[in-house]
Amino acid sequence: VREGDLEAAREASEEGLEICRGLGDLWFVSYFEWIRSTAGRLAGDVAAAAEHATQALGVARELGVPLLLVCALEASAAAARSGGDHRAALAHLQEAEALGRAGGVPGSYVSEVFRALAELAAECGDTARASALAGEALELARAVGDVWAERRAADQLAAIAG
Repeated sequence: VREGDLEAAREASEEGLEICRGLGDLWFVSYFEWIRSTAGRLAGDVAAAAEHATQALGVARELGVPLLLVCALEASAAAARSGGDHRAALAHLQEAEALGRAGGVPGSYVSEVFRALAELAAECGDTARASALAGEALELARAVGDVWAERRAADQLAAIAG
């Protein structure tokens, strides 16, 4: 997904999902559904993205694993936003933000949540909050050495300022 090869991401996540379902490994079932949701959304298939995000979130809630919850909530928010439901997107992102701030979730995942919150804040005209959130996203990405997330946050910060 990060390299933009959505077909490869879809194929690999479907294969991984099939294997994990066969093994009963729910952790990776949620993770692969998150990847499928992200790839579907980026490919323009909002309905599939929403379906996979719902699956990821259901399993993540069942397991109660903060990392999986943050991923699934971010995917659910992105799918909701793509479908025009900004209220649901904000609710998902606020829940993910609270989990991220509580600790225990790698910074690159939380960085994406903050970046998405910054996008929503900017759309609502709250440039101060958008800038602060994008700055936090950038700091988190830098702290863990996630070049991809760092670039996305830096681009967003520049767009807000620009």
